[in-house]
Amino acid sequence: MASGMIALALATLLCCSAVLPAQTATTEPAAPKPAAAKPRPVLRTVAVLGYEVKWIDDPAERKELGEVLSTIVSDRLSAMDDLVIVERVEIEKLLAEQQLNLSGLVDERNRVKIGKLLGARFLLWGRGFKVGEQIYITTKAINVETGQFKGIIVQLPAGSGIAEVFTAVCDELVKKLPATLKALAPDEAPEISVIDALKLRFGDAKTSWLIAAHEEHRQVQPVVVVDPAVRNELEHLLSGAGQHVKSLNKGDARAVVDGEKTMRAFDPDVKCDYYLLAEGFSEFGRRLSGDLVVCTARVEVKVVDAKAGNVLAAGSIDRRATDLSEHLAGKQALRKAARHLFLDLSRKLFPEPAAKDNAGANP
Repeated sequence: MASGMIALALATLLCCSAVLPAQTATTEPAAPKPAAAKPRPVLRTVAVLGYEVKWIDDPAERKELGEVLSTIVSDRLSAMDDLVIVERVEIEKLLAEQQLNLSGLVDERNRVKIGKLLGARFLLWGRGFKVGEQIYITTKAINVETGQFKGIIVQLPAGSGIAEVFTAVCDELVKKLPATLKALAPDEAPEISVIDALKLRFGDAKTSWLIAAHEEHRQVQPVVVVDPAVRNELEHLLSGAGQHVKSLNKGDARAVVDGEKTMRAFDPDVKCDYYLLAEGFSEFGRRLSGDLVVCTARVEVKVVDAKAGNVLAAGSIDRRATDLSEHLAGKQALRKAARHLFLDLSRKLFPEPAAKDNAGANP
């Protein structure tokens, strides 16, 4: 009797379980993962630490030509929009503070230390040797953070002149260095050019600029006619950043800089947003071995609010450059000075905008 009742109870439970809906497990939807912040784009900052030209026998000449090659490489690379070159004077000053000379930079730890103190992402360090009837110059590009490096090699006949050797080294670096640096840092923050950094500063604004730039080259002998390096560089930076640019001719620019005319005389309806007044001069410094010449330059720039007439920013800067002729060295020094000064003033005029997804740049 008892066993029959147990069997009946089990049957009843089975029947009930058959008609009850199955219970399914419920789970909360997974919270969406926050989007990873985009790394801030940065500029490729390069410091040319130095070159050892060991195929030169005379110690004094070897030291001088090593410094000259470092300067020429810096000057040539500074004309590239996707690189920012640490000035030689800053490198020399830091080396003096750290009590290091060129031989002390053979130690990789010293090179990386100097690179970090200079705020450089990459270092260039070179050595040249004579092997048989050939000269080999190797430039080592070093990632400051990882210590990884790649070499760029130039080979020339041993009878090549200094100017020919230096030109070949610069040409090879201009051609191969951007790809080399990219290969050394493929996973780091995205890199942008100086022009792209200026675009970020201007944002969506499309401003109109009127430039009055006067420049000259000073020397005891008859004046060498220098191309309008200051004006060309300012036009390149502003137009590349998407801004509207007009420039006064040489005579009108001179009249404005000398105070004989005003910018309003050339913009009577005040259609421009900014007036950019620039004055520069270069002068012969000294002649080095062979055909190499050093020139120095000084550039002064003033940015004026066209409508209000207020001076928004002003500054001056000195730069030097080494090249194969006085004409080229003077032009290079003026161009470098104009670029560095305008980039510095642009930071004050157009502060970095609030970053979206952490994107920004500091040229």
